[in-house]
Amino acid sequence: MKFLKNFVIICLLILLNINIAFSANIKKELRFYQQIKLPYSSKQLKKYYYWDEFGELNILSHEKMPLRFSMQDYSVKIKTFSDDFHGSSGAFYFPLIYFNFNKFLYTGVMYMSFGANDVHIFTFRLNSYDSNGKLIDAIVLDERYSEEGEVLLWNDFTIKANGIIYVNQQKKLLIDAGLSDFKKGEIKSKKSQYQMTKTGLFKKLK
Repeated sequence: MKFLKNFVIICLLILLNINIAFSANIKKELRFYQQIKLPYSSKQLKKYYYWDEFGELNILSHEKMPLRFSMQDYSVKIKTFSDDFHGSSGAFYFPLIYFNFNKFLYTGVMYMSFGANDVHIFTFRLNSYDSNGKLIDAIVLDERYSEEGEVLLWNDFTIKANGIIYVNQQKKLLIDAGLSDFKKGEIKSKKSQYQMTKTGLFKKLK
């Protein structure tokens, strides 16, 4: 009985330590991020990806330390602009930037996700955290990929100093598919706006 009681206490202590580790995890990891001042845009991400000889998009990490997604990273409902499909992320991401806005911490991370037929998708995600390091909200600002060499899809975004995020979701036809409403070389775009609110959420404006 005493052994069982001690075992239960040890398990509870382990769980407590795990919870503490997760709640403070982002603060410990900030040393891997670069602190920035807004504005920040997709133009500054160009140095982190490249197209290989097979037409696949790949991450150029510049020797950045890959970090593992936590349970709260997987549990949050991620906002996205993609109308077609959303790739599934792997286990790791690369930390890029962080900044503070309205007393909340924001981090920007990149990772390679995978869509239909294992299409490589370069992904940039923005996260918000409260003062205890708890993840509040997340939004994917860039999903950049080529769909089987037929269509090129990407987002151009800007995070302004006033907390408004402008996103221009774009699609370019790479082949002559015989579609009357979409010609080869034509680019279609869809613009959206989000606001980083006083509660740490990403609120859609239009």
